[in-house]
Amino acid sequence: MIGTEILIIVILLITVTIYKKNWVPVYPYFYSRKKLLKIGHRGVPSLAHENTLNSFQKAIDTGMDGVELDVQFSADKKLVVYHNWDIKDNSGEKILIQNLPYSDIQKMPLNGNEKNEIPLFMDVLDILNKKNIINIEIKSAHILNTKIE
Repeated sequence: MIGTEILIIVILLITVTIYKKNWVPVYPYFYSRKKLLKIGHRGVPSLAHENTLNSFQKAIDTGMDGVELDVQFSADKKLVVYHNWDIKDNSGEKILIQNLPYSDIQKMPLNGNEKNEIPLFMDVLDILNKKNIINIEIKSAHILNTKIE
């Protein structure tokens, strides 16, 4: 039994050594810039409410190289940009984003400000340019969710 385990370990070590020797990493285009990348986390929350179009626009306007954002499905399978799993309605009750159609989500002001509207992913893409880096965190409560990608 010990001989079999040693043989498996030796084979594993040889395989890893050969793989490492022949591995050539592929670097994203922005690695060659040799400068610090500035990524706006959910836009620029210090200047505008996070995860709003205004916040993402401020990230671009202030010279960020890209943005980080969270996406999840609404009940009608629209890709909504929002970090939390749930949102408070006008009565203060928390409701899961996945249980609300986007038409209802869109009506919910953030921090009581009508201008702070929860955007769709496509709306955020419309204000970014092709040179902006986008770090997308996929939110899904379902481990086998294969449709959001």
